[in-house]
Amino acid sequence: MIGVLFLFFTACNDKPECEEAAFEGTPFFEMEGANGGFSGNVTWSRTIEDGLVLEFGYETADGLIYMGAVGDNLFDQPKTCGNSIAYTISGVESGEYTVLVRIQESISGSDTGETVYLAEGRSDLVTLEGSVVSGVDVELEEIP
Repeated sequence: MIGVLFLFFTACNDKPECEEAAFEGTPFFEMEGANGGFSGNVTWSRTIEDGLVLEFGYETADGLIYMGAVGDNLFDQPKTCGNSIAYTISGVESGEYTVLVRIQESISGSDTGETVYLAEGRSDLVTLEGSVVSGVDVELEEIP
């Protein structure tokens, strides 16, 4: 009986602290009829702790930045776990874009109340022509 209880408690305590998941989202201001998108993997340094918020967005070739790709639940933002996450952002108009990803340290991590970022990165320029382009990977670099 003691052996069974030991196995039960050991199994319960071996749960991972976080669950690696994929992020699927659309632009916060989705454009009607837009059916392009990006998918790939985001990686970051293992020194970044688990549970921090990831922000997804994209930039047009003209330099216009759209931050705020959101999942099905607006309040359930993707978080760091391990050192990577798979993602898909759909509902983007045809055009040329760079995918942007940032990791928030906190929303009010500075004396000014501004968002503080630990890491950020961007993909190579991608051309969308009405479909989801895969293999758009982003490697994040820590911000000194």
